[in-house]
Amino acid sequence: MVDKVMDNITDWILGLFRDAIKSLLESMFSIMDNVTFYASEELGKSPELWNKGIYALIREISIQAIVPIAAIILTIVVCHDFISQFMDKSIRDMDLEVVAKMVFKLCLGIFLLNNVFDITMGIFAMGQKAVEITEYVILGEASWMNFDIYSVFEDQINDLSVGGMLVVLAEVLIIEIISLVSVIAVIVVTTSRMIEIYIYCSISPIPFATFTNKEWGNVGQNFIKNLFALAFQAFAMMLCLGIYNGLINNVIVSNTESLQWTLALCAGISVVLVYILWKCGSISKSIFNAI
Repeated sequence: MVDKVMDNITDWILGLFRDAIKSLLESMFSIMDNVTFYASEELGKSPELWNKGIYALIREISIQAIVPIAAIILTIVVCHDFISQFMDKSIRDMDLEVVAKMVFKLCLGIFLLNNVFDITMGIFAMGQKAVEITEYVILGEASWMNFDIYSVFEDQINDLSVGGMLVVLAEVLIIEIISLVSVIAVIVVTTSRMIEIYIYCSISPIPFATFTNKEWGNVGQNFIKNLFALAFQAFAMMLCLGIYNGLINNVIVSNTESLQWTLALCAGISVVLVYILWKCGSISKSIFNAI
C-alpha cells in the first residue's frame, strides 16, 4: 500500500516536471525569436525614423549652435593653411595656383558644412541596406523555428527519473534566464547606439570643418571612420543573431540523442551571443580602424 502511494506521488511529480519541461521547451526560443524581430526592426531604422522628434531637435541644435562654431573653425583652418603656404614661399612665389587652392578648400569646406547631414545620413543608409539584406536572410532562409523541440526529445523526457528531470528543468531555466539577459543586451545596445548616433550627428559640422587642412584633417577622417563603425555595428549585430540561429539549429538537429547535452550546448551558445552583442561596437570600430 505504501509502495503504491509512493509510486502515485512519484508519477504525480514526474507529471508536473514533464508539463513544466514541455511548456518551457515549447517556448524556449520564442524570446530569442522576438529579439531577432525587435533587433531587425530597430537596427533597420534610420536616425530620422527612430525618433523624429529627437532627430528634429538634434538637427536644429546642430544648425543653430554647432554650424556657426564649425564655420569659425573652417575659417581658422583655411587661414592657417594660407599662412603656412605664405611662410613656405616668398611673396614672389605666391602665384595664382596657391590662391586658387585656398579658394577651392574654402568652397569645399562650405559645401561640406551645408550638406553635413545629408552626408552622415548617406553613411547610415549604407549600413541600413546591409541590415535589410541580413534581415531577409535571417528571417527568411535561416529561420530555425520550424519544428517542435519537445516532440524531438519527448521519448527521452518520458524515460527520465525525477533527478534527471530536475537537471533538464534547471538547464532550460538557465537558457530562459540567458535569453532574458540577451533581450536586455539588445535593448541597451540598440538604444545606446542610436543615442551615440544622435550625438555624432549633432557635433558633425565641427570635424567636417577640419577636412580641408592637412594637419587637422585626421580629426574629420577619424570621425568618418566612427560614423561607418556605428552604421555597420547594426549589421554586425544582425549577423551575430543570424549565426546564433544557425548554431542553435545545427545543435538541435545533430544532437537528438542527448537532451541534456543539447541544452548545455544551447546555454553555452546563448552566453556567447550575449558577450558578442556587447562586443559588436568595438569589433566594428576595429574593422574601420576608428579610434
